[in-house]
Amino acid sequence: MKKLAFYLLTILMFSIQVIAQWEPCNNGLLSGEISCFLKDGNNIYTGIDGGVYMTTGNGNNWIPKNKGLTTIPIPDTAIGSLAINENYIFASTDIEGIFRSTDKGENWVQNSNGVYFIVAQNNQYTYSKSFVVLR
Repeated sequence: MKKLAFYLLTILMFSIQVIAQWEPCNNGLLSGEISCFLKDGNNIYTGIDGGVYMTTGNGNNWIPKNKGLTTIPIPDTAIGSLAINENYIFASTDIEGIFRSTDKGENWVQNSNGVYFIVAQNNQYTYSKSFVVLR
């Protein structure tokens, strides 16, 4: 009897198929590489080539949040990472350095004081050190 139960359990384990069901949830997103996600309460942010986007509906609709990101929406400008600390959201870009938002991504201010980063001017790229006054 124990052998029969073992065989039945083994057959049952191998006959159950686990099928993941994925749904597209990119309405409103530009096409591009997604580099990061950030969750803040009901808000979910993503950084992609060309900007920061936010959803409050679990990805059903994405809204651009790029006001103040100086090189957006140049397609070559990618958001490399997003981070949150209390009421501040930080976004790193591959061209203009670090930006900070104090209003859930509605407005961004460059916040790269002392950080070296690439500056784009007239299609010329050079390294620069920012001396932005933090307020």
